[in-house]
Amino acid sequence: MVPAAVIRQISPRPLLMIHDLQDRQLPKESAEALLRAASEPKQLWHVPDAAHGRGWQQAPEEYERRTVAFWRNALGAPD
Repeated sequence: MVPAAVIRQISPRPLLMIHDLQDRQLPKESAEALLRAASEPKQLWHVPDAAHGRGWQQAPEEYERRTVAFWRNALGAPD
């Protein structure tokens, strides 16, 4: 399957993409291309200084804050 084609199928469900900027497997441009292919609602957070799959280790407090806020908003939960 082609990721850009599949990501279009996620809508209308909210999408949060988290991309680690030091990722050598998925370059920044690929993450941004996927975001362009996705429909709204969508968000992209680039985690600086994090390798592939390590954003949660590099910025644990912000990672938690952003993901919890995303889910609360997506589920319509009060703050």
